Amino acid sequence: LALLMGEGSLISQEQWQVLRNTGTLHLAVVSGMHLTLVGALAGLLTLWIWQWFPSERYPATLVSAWVAWIVATAFAVLAGLNLPVQRAWVMLSVILVGIVLKRQLHPLLSLSWALLLVMLWDISAVMQAGFWLSFLATAALVWLLTSPDRWFWKLIGMHLGMSFLLAPFLMIIFQQLPIYAPIANILAAPLVESVFVPLLLLAGVMSAISHDISMAIGSLIDELWQYLWAGLTVISTWSSAVLLVKVSGWHWGLLGIWGVVLLLWKRYLLTPIGLLW
Repeated sequence: LALLMGEGSLISQEQWQVLRNTGTLHLAVVSGMHLTLVGALAGLLTLWIWQWFPSERYPATLVSAWVAWIVATAFAVLAGLNLPVQRAWVMLSVILVGIVLKRQLHPLLSLSWALLLVMLWDISAVMQAGFWLSFLATAALVWLLTSPDRWFWKLIGMHLGMSFLLAPFLMIIFQQLPIYAPIANILAAPLVESVFVPLLLLAGVMSAISHDISMAIGSLIDELWQYLWAGLTVISTWSSAVLLVKVSGWHWGLLGIWGVVLLLWKRYLLTPIGLLW
């Protein structure tokens, strides 16, 4: 339930501690990955069906974009429309509007619209740690994923870069820093995004068709998850897994200097990271 819908009420304190110590708390939050995956599956299925009913008046691309948006919106409402879901929904909506209007929009534009609309919807969101971490993490992802490296090195660099860019915020907001977060995320994030969530979605769909098949998929997920969780538990017990920080005035000064460097550095000047600063 946590991996698919962000429902964390059944997670024990010990399990939360493992997620905190390994920097994998984001796995238990519905995010853009969930909405994009749900919308993409709905859109691709519509494209496949629509090729059997070609229509010049209703092009397949247009219809699939609308279906993807409707399904993603329904999933967002079902997931509770918390702040990361709002951000992801606005970004996905802007991208799908671009498809409908036959315009290719830059990812930073959709992120900027999400930032603006979330604040217009609830200006108090800027007082929440999740607001900053959600948008900063997404901005870092947009920048890191545009690198020309091969997928393996891009994966390694993405998690190292995310940990580096978010480190000052984690230290000030939570007063602790998970040292081995890059290792844990390289292990867990691809599996959760590419294996567990798609299988969970499939199990949910199959539950309305065949209970036995749904239970079989659920058993497979559970068995695979035990291995992943064992790995995360081991990482959380490594020596100095978490760096505890007592926030003081010089930390805020260091964060300010960090922001000025990012803002003035030419490569970052026009990125969401610099704009957020």
